[in-house]
Amino acid sequence: IEIIQEENYLEKASKLGEYFKKKLEQLQEDHKIIGDVRGQGMMLGVELVRDRATKEPAIQEMLQVMEFCREMGLLIGKGGLDNNVMRLQPPLELTNEQLDESYSILDEALSKVEKNL
Repeated sequence: IEIIQEENYLEKASKLGEYFKKKLEQLQEDHKIIGDVRGQGMMLGVELVRDRATKEPAIQEMLQVMEFCREMGLLIGKGGLDNNVMRLQPPLELTNEQLDESYSILDEALSKVEKNL
């Protein structure tokens, strides 16, 4: 607990998480496959859907996004009842520039997957 307080990890998680969540919300505006962005601090989720109105889970597309991200050097997790939610839990030591790089990789992966929809 002392290290968490001394290193100010809670404030770092809050600031970095807010920055990254805004970037992910921008992705949601740009990509119809993103149905929701949620989370707190540096524990964020991005739900992939085939249709925003029906919220039909984009299960196969999630697997494709994961693979494209992996090929470009970004490891993401998946979760949710239908395994269609990207789990993003980057370390607190990341810089805004590194988060921007992650954003770019996600953007490219989502674009590749959406071309096939």
